[in-house]
Amino acid sequence: MITRSLTPLISKLDATIFNESSPRPSALQIIWLAGLYAFGIFLWGKIFEWGNANLDFFDWAHINIPRLSFVRDSILAGVLPLHMSDTASLHDVTNRFLTLPDVITTPQMLVMKFLSVPQYIFLDVLLHYTISFLGLLWFYKKFNLSLYTFSFLFFIFGFNGYIVAHYSVGHFTWAAYFLFPLYFALVIQLIDEQQSWKWVFKFSLLLFYMILAGSQHHYVWLVLFLFFLAIPLWKKIPWLIAVVIFSGFLSAIRLLPPALELTTFTTKGNFLAVFGYPSFAHLLHAMLFIQVPLDSPVSYHSINLFAENFWDFNFFIGLIGTAFILFFGIYTWLKQREIPFKSLAFPAFMVLALGIDSTYWLFRLTGIPLFASERAIMRIVAVPLVCFMLMGAMSFQHWWKKTNPTGTHKLIALAVLGYLIIDLWAHLKIWRPREIAQYFAPVPLNLPENSIANIHDPAYFNIILIGLLLTLLTALILVTLPVHEQRQKKKK
Repeated sequence: MITRSLTPLISKLDATIFNESSPRPSALQIIWLAGLYAFGIFLWGKIFEWGNANLDFFDWAHINIPRLSFVRDSILAGVLPLHMSDTASLHDVTNRFLTLPDVITTPQMLVMKFLSVPQYIFLDVLLHYTISFLGLLWFYKKFNLSLYTFSFLFFIFGFNGYIVAHYSVGHFTWAAYFLFPLYFALVIQLIDEQQSWKWVFKFSLLLFYMILAGSQHHYVWLVLFLFFLAIPLWKKIPWLIAVVIFSGFLSAIRLLPPALELTTFTTKGNFLAVFGYPSFAHLLHAMLFIQVPLDSPVSYHSINLFAENFWDFNFFIGLIGTAFILFFGIYTWLKQREIPFKSLAFPAFMVLALGIDSTYWLFRLTGIPLFASERAIMRIVAVPLVCFMLMGAMSFQHWWKKTNPTGTHKLIALAVLGYLIIDLWAHLKIWRPREIAQYFAPVPLNLPENSIANIHDPAYFNIILIGLLLTLLTALILVTLPVHEQRQKKKK
């Protein structure tokens, strides 16, 4: 009796989860998506203990918390964050805050007037997590993904070992990772012949925000992806050049000041080494197995080559996630003619190759300062692997529709998703800051009450002013060009 009464609901739920998305989502679809988003908040809350995590180790304590505290002091004092009294968090290179290309200067930092630094960190993570969710929703609607496919993509993108590990050890400048779906959405619009000056404006603004978020490394990687993309999309090279040039000039307020310290960085030898994954097999190993130090009290340890900088080699997505990327994200995507965007394969594989061994030296030899700043280049593999995740979701949806799945197939699919979540949850428990801190020496956070040390510094002030003027002028041009373009279209 109960089973019969539940049959309509089960059938409706089945159709809701596995059917392609529609322009008008049903109430069940909205509830599922809202629940997924809320679950993501819960997971990040678990990682950062809802803004109460003890972040007294590694790059949290050495770099980002002192920098954030300095900006907070500046906001409370009502002055610009120009010079720091303690230069340790600036690698002892300078006391000029804005000459470090990876310091964070996003507008939302103003809320630190009302929040403590740990509270702000958690809020900022949730903000960028929300942006990533909206970016994934673009793919959900654009390619008519089912809720099941979207859920799979949601977990492997948002809670893999790469992003969890980097945030756990204090790489607060990794916010740009959450913007990758928006980046690939704009790249797809270019392939779909949707480029325009409005498109250039949006793309440049996205890359500029990455610079403001301190994600200078990600900016370099994504520009490299566009460089390789220019080969299969050679007819669109003018648009790609426009994005790189305009995003660069738009970011002048943040990219020009570091020029003052280029000589200092060179003489100190901060960026002499280049090291990536020792081989593709090591990358595969890092995707399959949970990565922790060799002296870990648990038995998840990895091979000796990963003992140092173990956080940088982490890209855990488990057996299921790895199989998904290899089969659907690469093999099926490239094999099936019906699945578009093959032009992304060349830049994806080229950027992936740069993350192996010291291949990246080819770009270091150019002498371009932005390229010369890359050292731990294994991190770049996030760009192609996210590309494979997105293409894999599209390929899986196409394959699933062709297979005409039965009830048994759907039960197996749900079980597979469940096992993926179990794997990622096991990794998350080991890699949240509370657990991973035991592998680092604790650092006393004796922050000065006032870390501001602004002084008379004409060269520094002048280059900031020049950068600001270039940023404002570029912004004005970027706003004007789409308006002019629209008027020209109306005349036609």
